[in-house]
Amino acid sequence: MNYLPNPRAAGAEFHHAAEQAIRFRRPVAVLLDEAQHLARIGSGRRLSEQLDVIKSIANRTETVHVLFGTYELLAFRNLSAQLSRRSIDIHFPRYRADAPKDREMFLNVLRSFEQQLPLSQMPDLVHDWNTCTSEASAAWGY
Repeated sequence: MNYLPNPRAAGAEFHHAAEQAIRFRRPVAVLLDEAQHLARIGSGRRLSEQLDVIKSIANRTETVHVLFGTYELLAFRNLSAQLSRRSIDIHFPRYRADAPKDREMFLNVLRSFEQQLPLSQMPDLVHDWNTCTSEASAAWGY
């Protein structure tokens, strides 16, 4: 017979394992991408609890936690006055193809990406940069 802990016990075990891994590895920071998805739960109270868990893990492991996400992330940063005081917002604006400096940075990213592709026939992404921006814009709904 297999032992299956109840969901609460399993969650506590995962929580403990994550803390131990952070303590053992000693990373400079823990990065949480797409953190706006934390807000996709039923109630505001549960969201507040999730933020408290992140804060608690950060405190106990003495490790900075960095949350990346869309503008939706800004809304729940202010759910806790303490969290709000301890947070810094850094805005990374989108590339603007009509701004020469932004366009050059985008082309540099494409060149780097191109060089990493494991293909026998390399595409010329830099040459087709305009297609890349319009394809991405359509896919992301911009």
